[in-house]
Amino acid sequence: MGLLLYKSDEMYSSTELIRKSKMIFDKVLDKEIDKAIILRDGKPSFLLMEFKKYEKIMAEYERLKSYVSSQKERTTPKKSNKTKPIQDSSEIVQTLQKISPEDKTKIKSRLLEARKERERVLSDEKQNKEDLKEELILQNQLKIEKVKKDRELQEFWD
Repeated sequence: MGLLLYKSDEMYSSTELIRKSKMIFDKVLDKEIDKAIILRDGKPSFLLMEFKKYEKIMAEYERLKSYVSSQKERTTPKKSNKTKPIQDSSEIVQTLQKISPEDKTKIKSRLLEARKERERVLSDEKQNKEDLKEELILQNQLKIEKVKKDRELQEFWD
């Protein structure tokens, strides 16, 4: 899920990519940023990530895909190829009862991991917003101090 969410420090315009490609690649490889989102006409168009990370994602995808297909084979009735849609809660309960305890624990652990990842991403976003707000306040204070010093120097020379 983290790859679907992106932060402002991970976004680069296509022009910036052309001019600063080495710097962007180094940031991704040094893990300063998880990925680089390349914008075209102000919209996300491309995603750059480390190739090892891509391979891990694809391996996880293939594993989940095979797991889902094996689950479908287990729960699909042998009589017909068509499955009817679940219509009431009793059918849902019956379907859940067919899932083995090992699979239930795997599913629970995956859900917990996903929730933790989501919480981490949300807390990171919140921290980034707070850091940005603090940085803006500090920049504003620096501007005010600079204006004061400029006024003092101008009064001194006048």
